[in-house]
Amino acid sequence: MNVAGMILKEIFHRKVNALLTLLGVVAAVGFYVAFVTMGSAAQRETTRIMRDMGYNLRIIPKDTDMENFLLVGYADETMPEDTVQRFAEQRGITFVHLLATLQQTYDWDGSRVLLTGVASEVSPADKKKPPMLFDVQPGTLYVGHEVADSKGLKKGDKVELGGQEFKVERTLTEAGSVDDIRVYADLADAQKILGKPGQINEIKALDCLCRNPNMDTIDVLRNELKEIMPEGKVVKIEAIAMARETQRIMLEDYFSIIMSVVIVVCAV
Repeated sequence: MNVAGMILKEIFHRKVNALLTLLGVVAAVGFYVAFVTMGSAAQRETTRIMRDMGYNLRIIPKDTDMENFLLVGYADETMPEDTVQRFAEQRGITFVHLLATLQQTYDWDGSRVLLTGVASEVSPADKKKPPMLFDVQPGTLYVGHEVADSKGLKKGDKVELGGQEFKVERTLTEAGSVDDIRVYADLADAQKILGKPGQINEIKALDCLCRNPNMDTIDVLRNELKEIMPEGKVVKIEAIAMARETQRIMLEDYFSIIMSVVIVVCAV
């Protein structure tokens, strides 16, 4: 009798044991697949949550008056908008999701708004990622909650700003922050309104997680910036950076423990 025949004969002879063994294998595989699937879903959701926390780095001109910057929320100096393309040409750097912006307070028919022109995001050549912020098309505006409410604006309305006609693409939900008086426009449109063609005053970005308790990531970022953009300086929004890092580390630690338990249970 061959080996296969002997195995089948043994299975038929010990039907209960064979069935229990099969159920154990199916349960172990199902248990493992379920945790892997849940882990992947949780990681995707965590990535989305961390993305929605916003940018945690602000790259501004080196000569910016920091007292005024912290007081009004934007740099008083500008730099060429093509500066951001230097980062797109790099590999192995910590900066990702780089967004060139020009922002300044502006009087819109008696309403004081924070006009913010944004370009399309860029990322280093080896770290291409989907954009974090909505894409603002030329001739359109994304209007903060307070501005939209005070002016009675809604999606699709035609408005005039700085002598140009725009379409309200979206009115934003209430944020409880300066974003409620922010008006997003395409970068070129904002440059024209503010009289600063080809200029930006900030590059927003994210830093990649650097899980090393003996190293401060801001030092790494500043050293990289010296090589890429010596005329700039980087400001780290510590609260957002810490929240992102803590969330990611917690998820990694949690699933490393869970997967260890799953493997042991499956083996048993």
